[in-house]
Amino acid sequence: MNKVVRCEYEAWEIETLLDTYNFTREDFLIKKAIVKFENLKKYTNKEGGLMMSNLDKRVWIGENGLAAWGSLRLYELTKKDKFYNQAKIWLNYIIKNPVIKRKDQPRLYLVFLAWNNYALIKMAETSGEKYWKNLAIKYSKELIKAQKTLGNWSICFHYDYYVAQSLLFTYSHFKKNNKYLTLSLDCFKATRKFIDNTRHTKTIFTKLRPIHYFVPIASGYTSLQHSHTCFSMFLETFNVDDFLEGEISFLNVKRYLLKDGKVLKQKGDKKGNDLATIWLKRAESYRNRCKDILVKENLI
Repeated sequence: MNKVVRCEYEAWEIETLLDTYNFTREDFLIKKAIVKFENLKKYTNKEGGLMMSNLDKRVWIGENGLAAWGSLRLYELTKKDKFYNQAKIWLNYIIKNPVIKRKDQPRLYLVFLAWNNYALIKMAETSGEKYWKNLAIKYSKELIKAQKTLGNWSICFHYDYYVAQSLLFTYSHFKKNNKYLTLSLDCFKATRKFIDNTRHTKTIFTKLRPIHYFVPIASGYTSLQHSHTCFSMFLETFNVDDFLEGEISFLNVKRYLLKDGKVLKQKGDKKGNDLATIWLKRAESYRNRCKDILVKENLI
């Protein structure tokens, strides 16, 4: 039986490994990310579209953005042109095949916008070209507009975490330039609204296992994303409540979903979920950085 290779997961592993490297400086993380990069190239079609998996040849656009984002970060760390060139291939596919709204899955539109926006912002930073900057601005504005049309954020709905994290990333980028102050603040306000609406301390889920969708015994992705988002917000604003909120979620993951140091895919599974395990390490890296700041500033 062939092992199923999910390109979305492979792309997220690259990003998560490199995110963790920023804090730990462990070189093996870069080497693992490069292995994942080479794997993604195998499942890219002739037009530059990243397939869903080795068993599913469909292209869902969003994976292209995730892959390009990680590839550009590899270029940033290694200065090897192959990563930059491949990122352009994946991004050019996005330009030729823009994200399409689907009535049956309206939130997928936002998720794919968010994933592609990560890559467009990174390409704008890396290349310095106005072309990519303008695309990043366009996608960012569309992301805010599309989120508003769907009403309030869902409580702990994992798609929304992708969008919130992308908006926070957008805020961090554009706040550096007064010209884009309005766009930056809009992204921040949307992220703040999301966190305030999804606080575990305001829901019944505090006493439950970490949740995925609304099922309290599943993968724990949602609580890991929640903790990562809260820790990321703390690193922007130094609001202690954000750290404490992330801590609740992080400790719940460790309490309920760890076995032999790995996060279980589902309660009772024998095999740990590799991606969730890497996500846990990333969240822990952010948590440690937050705690260092809290100690240094005598906030705890």
